[in-house]
Amino acid sequence: MSTFLSSRTKTVLKCGVVVGLVGGLVLTQQAFASEKVAGAPAVSTSTGSTLHAAPVAATKVKRVTSDVSQLKKLGIKINGSVLIDVADDGLDRYLNIGEGGAINFAGTPTSDDANKMMSLKPAKVVKKAKPAKNRVVIAPPFYNEDLGPGSCIADVKKGVLHLATCKVGAANQIWHVVPAGDSGQFELHGAHTTIRVNKGKITTGRKGYVGLQTLDFA
Repeated sequence: MSTFLSSRTKTVLKCGVVVGLVGGLVLTQQAFASEKVAGAPAVSTSTGSTLHAAPVAATKVKRVTSDVSQLKKLGIKINGSVLIDVADDGLDRYLNIGEGGAINFAGTPTSDDANKMMSLKPAKVVKKAKPAKNRVVIAPPFYNEDLGPGSCIADVKKGVLHLATCKVGAANQIWHVVPAGDSGQFELHGAHTTIRVNKGKITTGRKGYVGLQTLDFA
């Protein structure tokens, strides 16, 4: 085989080298430019260069105040200071804040007012064609006197309630007040717990009372 190349062949080879160099420069510049996109996740391509997707803005959920007009008509006090009482147990047992913020029904006529005084306030619910009705947050007035988000009763897990910092729209702080007929009694359904009270304690068993009522705080 001849070791000499024709002038035409040499020209083609030179052009190929130039094109290769130019192509490599373009890819390098593109990769360098793409690396300047701040906060964007990297995506590898088959050519070995790195591309970056533009950041996606988070969608803000629109909320409205839950309609609690039915509750008011039934005599369930909204926005005022109340005692939440077990309706049919024949005893004075009130929703109460216990040691460390644990929630129970150990409140009595003689127990500390600060821990048994409650307030049902309309909750902020997701805006849609038919927003959820009869949703409230339970905000003890004595724990909401200062500036700031205050404290609300949260349904931590089934059968376990605890005082927590109020957060608008938090699912475990929104309670569905379910009327029990037209007597003013109701049930409280949380994210995990339907409140049932047995001997002053919230229970997940079948024994106990689910009917509750609000009493004006005097």
